[in-house]
Amino acid sequence: MDIKHVAVFCGSNLGNDPAFKTEIIALANALLEKEWGLVYGGGHRGLMGEISSYMLQNGAHTIGVSPKRFYKAGDEEKSSEFHLVDTMHERKAMMYRLSDAFIIFPGGIGTLDEYAEISTWHQIGFSGKPVAVLNVNGFFDGLIAQIDHMIECGFIKEETRGEYFFSDSIDEIINYLSEYEYVKGKWE
Repeated sequence: MDIKHVAVFCGSNLGNDPAFKTEIIALANALLEKEWGLVYGGGHRGLMGEISSYMLQNGAHTIGVSPKRFYKAGDEEKSSEFHLVDTMHERKAMMYRLSDAFIIFPGGIGTLDEYAEISTWHQIGFSGKPVAVLNVNGFFDGLIAQIDHMIECGFIKEETRGEYFFSDSIDEIINYLSEYEYVKGKWE
């Protein structure tokens, strides 16, 4: 699969584990090494700000997509390319269109919402693009358990379990995305 830009969904706060900041920079370095650009939510605080600023400073093409409600004067100068949209729905749709793959990183409810939506699109055939979750220090262990529980309860088909890729290794995430065989979603 030819990847040009990867959307990274992550927190607009830093969180209270120093590993989050360390790992977001390590992820940025891995993306830079692959010469993949970044698509992100347009904000410049927290983990989102860390990865976008670091990648831009190191020569990557960065694309910020922000709802007008969150726009701060000068945001557009902190990205290679910047888009303002009206709603969070439009933000996610544009980020989807501009990205070839998705990495989910620790964050809050907004990050969980982004993961749920992109995973749903993948599962029902609206998307054939790869989605990978970087499980820093077990942050997503509860989500993994919840997905397993949904499978056990018959709400997710067992045969789709492989579509939920979680790893605590940046190298495994990058390899997964690099080796992913894109299959156009049936509704794309």
